Amino acid sequence: MIPTLTAPGTYDDTRLTSNAFDFRYKGVDEFTESDPDTIDRPDTPPPPVLTQYVNPDFEANVNRELIEVSRLKPNWDGYGAPAIPKPILTAARKILRPLAKRSDIPTPYVVALMGGRLQFEWYEGEKCLEIEVETSERAHYLKSDPDHDIDEEDVYRLSDTERTIGLIKWFLGEA
Repeated sequence: MIPTLTAPGTYDDTRLTSNAFDFRYKGVDEFTESDPDTIDRPDTPPPPVLTQYVNPDFEANVNRELIEVSRLKPNWDGYGAPAIPKPILTAARKILRPLAKRSDIPTPYVVALMGGRLQFEWYEGEKCLEIEVETSERAHYLKSDPDHDIDEEDVYRLSDTERTIGLIKWFLGEA
């Protein structure tokens, strides 16, 4: 069940169902595996936002994709790729949490990579943004826009949420 927005910053339901696992929030951003068929949101809903509304579809869609990726078993690609480790899944969830408050961010593609890493991808024509969760503390990004001769990549700490927000603003044309 996807939660529906009842007022700015509040949900009428706090559970998402899936066929995979129950990831209960431990602290703010850690997943722990529990009973099948449910996924819990944090006990505290996001604070009200006066100038924009919280986009429940963004977080729900990304959670669904993360659940699918969490189901991958070792050798999921036929070439020996490992399953995606829980710390990477937790870090992926953490990196996107600040973005859930925006109503205009398209849902990224969630891509499992060889080596047990995870990548988020956004595309608009030839413009693209990729954010790869390399470790539980580090991300690597690539932003490319051939129409404006932009091709840039770098690494940054996942704790630098302003960097993630800045990358998204660039993709949306706000920076």
